Amino acid sequence: MDGEQKVVVLAGLLHDIGKFSQRAGGGKSDNEFLMPVCEGKPFHWHVLYTDAFIEDKRYSAFAQ
Repeated sequence: MDGEQKVVVLAGLLHDIGKFSQRAGGGKSDNEFLMPVCEGKPFHWHVLYTDAFIEDKRYSAFAQ
């Protein structure tokens, strides 16, 4: 697997972690500027949960 494929796989995994965490009632980030906006309303709330996972120091080894 080359570098680009690894990035795509990791992005998909992190995306799914955010959705799972949202549905499980996990912690979320306060960085609402990360969310896309449509017609003045934010959507795709799972990005806040993905961000919280990435920023969580307990999982820093995962990102290396």
